[in-house]
Amino acid sequence: MSLEHLIIEHKPILNQNDLDTLLLIDHHLGECADLTIVELGQKVHMSKSYLLKLSQKLGFSGYSEFRYYLKQLQARKVVVPMTMSAQELLMSDVQVTNDLLAQLNFEPMVDAIRQANHVFCYGTGVSQQSIVRQLSKNLMSVGKIVVTLPTHTEFMTNISLMSQDDLLIIASLSGETAEIIDELRLLKMRQVDLLAITQFKSNTIASIANYNLFFQTTPYQIVNSESVIYSFVTLDLAVDSLLRHYIDHFNHSERTKESEA
Repeated sequence: MSLEHLIIEHKPILNQNDLDTLLLIDHHLGECADLTIVELGQKVHMSKSYLLKLSQKLGFSGYSEFRYYLKQLQARKVVVPMTMSAQELLMSDVQVTNDLLAQLNFEPMVDAIRQANHVFCYGTGVSQQSIVRQLSKNLMSVGKIVVTLPTHTEFMTNISLMSQDDLLIIASLSGETAEIIDELRLLKMRQVDLLAITQFKSNTIASIANYNLFFQTTPYQIVNSESVIYSFVTLDLAVDSLLRHYIDHFNHSERTKESEA
């Protein structure tokens, strides 16, 4: 999604200062995409706290995510050389995903999983479902009550069973799966927490979610064909990182109990 479309989507909560600042950033995207929050503040004559709040108004958890979004916008303006291999694209996606994970505070997500009475897991496609199913099995191995929803029908059936003491983990490539958007908004109204795992871009599911885990994947075009290939290696990497943070927390808690016994 372009910055212009992002502004239109969130315009009801943006004031004139916000619009002027975002317009300036859009006009100087090449310069702004690589700036720290302090450097960008100096360029647009705004404070760090203002830029943080502006990032959050646009649906990002903080400036780091907004900065990566700007970098992705800038990258799309650069033509990828035809000599760039599929393997090189994969390594680039892995690096971007690793950078996102390194800057993410996993503690709120880990706490949400720990405190949930039931964890519901759903993937919007075959690959997403396979990765989410493995996450479910691993969470059950450390004592969590997990309900895997293998089909859209089961997702719809179980919505009425979810309460504000539960957590829904959903994996989606686009974050724009139309047939579940209304249901997710309903769950949010009922105060059911949502952890969304989506491609790194502004998207509807991420904007609804309480917690966001992003991954980067670049489609690889097949020559003389309309087909493109998406790799889900980085989705697997993001989910595995979430699991490892939870297991680290679980192990720490168990060792603490043993030492206090």
